[in-house]
Amino acid sequence: MRLYRTYHPQVLEVTLPYTLELEEGSFNHLCKVLRLKDGETIHVVDGSGGHYVGMLVNVSKRSAQVDLQEYVQATNESPLHLHLVQGISRGDRMDLTIQKAVELGVKEITPVFTERCEVRLSGERLEKKMQRWREIIISACLQSYRDTIPQLNPAIDLADFYKQIATNDHSQELFVNLNPFAGQRLGEVSGSYTRINLLIGSEGGLSDKEIADATKVGFSDYNLGPRVLRTETAGLAAISILQAVLGDL
Repeated sequence: MRLYRTYHPQVLEVTLPYTLELEEGSFNHLCKVLRLKDGETIHVVDGSGGHYVGMLVNVSKRSAQVDLQEYVQATNESPLHLHLVQGISRGDRMDLTIQKAVELGVKEITPVFTERCEVRLSGERLEKKMQRWREIIISACLQSYRDTIPQLNPAIDLADFYKQIATNDHSQELFVNLNPFAGQRLGEVSGSYTRINLLIGSEGGLSDKEIADATKVGFSDYNLGPRVLRTETAGLAAISILQAVLGDL
């Protein structure tokens, strides 16, 4: 039996049972696109770390409701707090990276502008792009049955990100910079960490200065093996390796 999941943008602090009016976007998807009728089981995700189980009721041409009956706490979140610091790449590549990173269990994403970044966004254009990435994150959570929505941090220059982490205590964290010329492989990493920060450059990679500055603030260089991967491939390979070695894959 197929499970139908939808997202509610506000945390639902309600007493069950509770009748929820579907948001316009959820109504359009469930009732107009999928053409669901009264009686279908719906899971409502509100980003609180679990989901509500309910039944679709009162479906009409313009609205529908869900009778929420039960709250289920998520049990499929990775124990690994993985923070992806991703150099912003062009078009669909960045979209793909974010989508698959969420499916693989990343809990935090920071888009960064690097020296060789081919994408320069600001103002309204940047906000539209950020909104698109938020939508991709939510969609990927629904698809992968995640109930916790990963945090999307504001896009910043990589140099400013270095300044941020230089001022805090990160003694229990691991900082990974993917470098095809590094002497150690990512699959050999070991230890117990409260958080792993994974830095990946955009299409042109990181400059020599950016790599040197990364080392100064605590990053260690790791490679992914004998082949050089595209930015969107490197990120997904690295996340998979870290989840397999230290997480729950």
